[in-house]
Amino acid sequence: MNILIHTIPADAHAAAVQIALSEKNVKSQAWYLGDLPSSQKLSTRLPCDKKSSFSIIDEIGGQHINEEFDVVWHRRVGELQPVASCIQEVDRLFVQREVKRFTSAAITAIGLDAFWVNGVAQSKYADDKILQLEIAKHVGLKIPDTLASNSLHEVKAFFKELNGQKVIYKPFRAYSWRYSDHQLVCYTRIISENDLPNEQSMSACPGIFQAYIEKAFELRVTVMGNYVTAAALYAKDKEDWRMSTETKELEAKAFKLPTRIENQCLELMKKLDLVFGCIDLIVTPEGEYVFLEVNEMGQFLWVEFMLPQYRLLDAFTDFLISKDPKFTWNSKNSRISYESVAQTGKFRNLMTSARAHVSLPEMQVSTSK
Repeated sequence: MNILIHTIPADAHAAAVQIALSEKNVKSQAWYLGDLPSSQKLSTRLPCDKKSSFSIIDEIGGQHINEEFDVVWHRRVGELQPVASCIQEVDRLFVQREVKRFTSAAITAIGLDAFWVNGVAQSKYADDKILQLEIAKHVGLKIPDTLASNSLHEVKAFFKELNGQKVIYKPFRAYSWRYSDHQLVCYTRIISENDLPNEQSMSACPGIFQAYIEKAFELRVTVMGNYVTAAALYAKDKEDWRMSTETKELEAKAFKLPTRIENQCLELMKKLDLVFGCIDLIVTPEGEYVFLEVNEMGQFLWVEFMLPQYRLLDAFTDFLISKDPKFTWNSKNSRISYESVAQTGKFRNLMTSARAHVSLPEMQVSTSK
């Protein structure tokens, strides 16, 4: 068996999975797409009368990939390198678009017959918070009262309709970027009408506005095929638990999802056409379950770090090997832990060698969730 992993430099998840797979005698290769195009040569050959082939030569790692793959883990795709300085200004937009088209086609074609976690088209479809909320309603999950808009009039009307209930703002996707010597991150926050920008600025940048839901705790639900685990999160910051990870004030506890909620989560994943994902839920003080969002390629090893009995690394690698969208797992069969893998010299070497690859640009998708 051979597994291809789309990833970015120094991704601990990709490195840990590679080590765990090797301990199970399964071959895997990491593809750092962020090295394209200047540091990586990619060719696809489609003869009229023979089987198609491809070749990826990465000049940074000295890596040559040209094998067939049984499984593709579409983990992370870094931003492509900037257009080379040798390209004239008049041609830069054309070249940029050609590289993007070529790369998108290659990503899909390499591993065409493989088991994908998750497929490119499926990931793109599911990576839509508004669609997720709509489908969550369809499967019976409760959602917060929500408005997505770039209309200042509609947002103010939403505040009025909620009649004093707290309102939160969140972006359509989590981003981080640098400004001067500062790292900026857009978190979910409670806002008031006084925080709203003027009409022109609101029109320029839409957002998601929701009724704030009081929390007893939050749930991180990890789904691999039909295998579902849940961790209860107790955060000091009640607006966005990621803030509590920065201050080391996040506590996690093992949690058993009610069968009804677990089945609704599985139905949600099915309708989104995902075989893997991390679902965020709220449990209110009254015991109601409220859906927030799905991260179709969310991080899960931090859950095992906080709850070592959740052998998610072992489960995930078994899931990849199984190639089964209806995968189930018995934790009693666990052989590998994230802690044991992270302490190996192989893991440290993989992380070190990955840092030699091209760094992500200043604007990037946050990987904190």
